[in-house]
Amino acid sequence: MNIFGKRGAEYIRFQTPLLVLIGAVGLVRLGLSIAGVPDSTVRWLSLTAVLPIAMLVGAVRVHTTGFGAYRQLLPVIFLQVFTAQIIIIAGIAIAIITQHENIFTRNENVLPAADPGRIGAGATWTHASAHVGAMILLSLAFWVVGSLVLLAARKLELRHAQ
Repeated sequence: MNIFGKRGAEYIRFQTPLLVLIGAVGLVRLGLSIAGVPDSTVRWLSLTAVLPIAMLVGAVRVHTTGFGAYRQLLPVIFLQVFTAQIIIIAGIAIAIITQHENIFTRNENVLPAADPGRIGAGATWTHASAHVGAMILLSLAFWVVGSLVLLAARKLELRHAQ
């Protein structure tokens, strides 16, 4: 399947280290939480911190490697967000099935909490399905910012050439 003139596998190969990093942070975060490590420790592994960094690196690399332009940046960013959201959805599903909260379902980590007074308010299928929507919204938001980074990378290169 071609997406903006490139095969899906090309997008994955282009950013394998970034996808591995996102996956590793998410899975270690989930694993530590399930193992009972306190959230105050687990929070040091943050998908919220890794995703913007991956977006910045991806945007700059799209330009510097000649991989493509703004259109190719969208699938790059979508794959990053998809990787993170799948792990989060899996964490929510695990909490629902096992009836044991984890870092992705505790009230203080779910914004806004469905029912702040109820333990495990984040362990719902509604919460999990909201992360499907988050894939689209976050991808578009990061693409807008990444496009600005890509534009800046192009402009800076032009200034150096003159």
